[in-house]
Amino acid sequence: MKKYILIIFLLTGCVYFNTFYNAKEYYEKAIESTTPNHNLLDKSIQKCEKIIKYHPTSKYVPDAIFLIGKCFLEKEEYEHAMCKFKELITYYPEHSLADKSQLELGRVYLRRGDYSDARYALLEVKENKKLANKLIIDSYFFEGDYENFISFAKGFIDSFPKSKLKVDMLTKIGNSCDSLEKFEDALGYYKKALKLTTQRFNISLSIARSLIALNQYEEALQKLISLRETVEADKKAELELAISKCYRAKGEIEKAIEVLEEFENSPPALYELGTIYEEKLSDLGKAKEYYELARNLWGSSGEKTKQAIDKSSRIEKLTKYIKIIEEQDSMKVDDIDKIHFLLAELYWQEFDTTDTAIEEYEKIIQNFPESKYAAKSAYSIAWLTEYKKENTEKAILAYERTRNDFRGTEHAQFSYKALLRLIGDTLTPTMWDTMEIIVEEVKIDTTEEVADTIEALTDTIETVIDTTKEIVDTLKAPIDTTEVMDTIEMPIDTTTIDTIAIMDTTLKVDTTEVIDAAGVPIDTMETPIDTIAIMDTATMIVDTVEAAAKIPAKEVLAEFKVQLEAFKIEKNANRLYESLKKKDIYIENIPPYWKVRIGQYNTYEEALDARDKWRDKGYEDAWIIPKNHNESNKE
Repeated sequence: MKKYILIIFLLTGCVYFNTFYNAKEYYEKAIESTTPNHNLLDKSIQKCEKIIKYHPTSKYVPDAIFLIGKCFLEKEEYEHAMCKFKELITYYPEHSLADKSQLELGRVYLRRGDYSDARYALLEVKENKKLANKLIIDSYFFEGDYENFISFAKGFIDSFPKSKLKVDMLTKIGNSCDSLEKFEDALGYYKKALKLTTQRFNISLSIARSLIALNQYEEALQKLISLRETVEADKKAELELAISKCYRAKGEIEKAIEVLEEFENSPPALYELGTIYEEKLSDLGKAKEYYELARNLWGSSGEKTKQAIDKSSRIEKLTKYIKIIEEQDSMKVDDIDKIHFLLAELYWQEFDTTDTAIEEYEKIIQNFPESKYAAKSAYSIAWLTEYKKENTEKAILAYERTRNDFRGTEHAQFSYKALLRLIGDTLTPTMWDTMEIIVEEVKIDTTEEVADTIEALTDTIETVIDTTKEIVDTLKAPIDTTEVMDTIEMPIDTTTIDTIAIMDTTLKVDTTEVIDAAGVPIDTMETPIDTIAIMDTATMIVDTVEAAAKIPAKEVLAEFKVQLEAFKIEKNANRLYESLKKKDIYIENIPPYWKVRIGQYNTYEEALDARDKWRDKGYEDAWIIPKNHNESNKE
């Protein structure tokens, strides 16, 4: 009987082990390739969950929890990964995997971009201090704090001169120097790393890139071509792509194309051919063809696929708009001003061709001055001139044009604020600028307050008009000379006054009380009173307040935000939002897209700094959205 019990016990143990062994095998196979196999990772998770559910007292339970955490980490499901590592630390604090879980927890924070949390977590690691310290130093690299990374990395190398991690540290120091445009220093660190490893391919590519940045094309080519003799088959396309880029940098476009055309089954090579035809040869049809070939080979998902789709889509939109404009007479297009505006926005936002965008905006102002897009175009020219072309003097002139030619529009108000920022006290405010200040000071927060404010201003304006009418009616009546003398305070010799002559004479009217009633600080005027002009002005004031009321309160001061990604499926946007969990991350739905965005930045510099940090984190398509950007149907 004891013999059978022992056999059953051994068989049960074997079941535990076999299940965990299979789970581990699935995990190891899943991470063999550059892109983890999610199906195999899911199978590993399922095996581990069986151990936890059906054998909760098994000694393999902590191992299963740990492996599930690693699977979720590879799947980039960071919240689930954190839960598993924290579970193991909490319920099995004495287990050998508890400290490893603490280390992996630090990796999770690193991968999701929470660098401060990563450093705190890694400081708690007790056993593998060297690797934990290395990851803490890496956090500065991934954060884009290259100066601090270089300093700490050098300290690590000095402390552990024989560490296996030294090659990685030297390579990352080289990468950091490249990012800081210290290409000579980068070459030095790459060469040091190259001497310490037999894995020379990636470092050699980095050396070639630094040489290209230094315009040392021949040396870069020699370095790359020498790798052809030893390169592994699966790296051949990557090498030829680097060689092609070197030819392109030299200006030898035909050679660049010739190298790539041999790799008709390589998505990166096809994508690069698309960029050459688009950017160097202006052959949009051929470029679109190569982008679509690359997209088909990359598959239906992934960042690279999205880039190829975006490139192809923007070319399609460009050719569509140009065709409409060219054939507008035969097609009888009604909203041709809108097409010009969309084309200008496309050149700016998606092609980043500032000069072409400005030319297109200018066409709208000249050819469609009454269009609702004219003011937007004028302001866009000013903004691009200031921030993209970095020409402050011309930007001031462009802002002045928008302010003067498009009075009463929100873009005139934006231009006034820009001019205040650029030339300050030398700017003389107009009535419209004053209204902008009043609206800012009112601090409108709700629709109800907006309505109340407009109603109050309307009542005040009506009072001004009524008072003015009474003054004019009084002036038209016969005037007692005594009262006239008292009013205008000047000696009069005659006993009778020609009232028509008085009306034709410029009157000195003290308007302080009248204007104070409207709350507008304008100096006493010395002009004849024109009731029609006053009524027109009153109407324009109301229009201005109503326009200002439409601006969301939280965006009154903020001029820019940064978009990380745009999705056609809401679930995908929510997934990214949940993975980031930053307090200033939010989703905006502008059909047909759900857009994941961050921040409300008052200056372009703040927005640019934020965009660059997110691009360094891997969001290469992150871009800045100005306050007045027309977002209809745009990613």
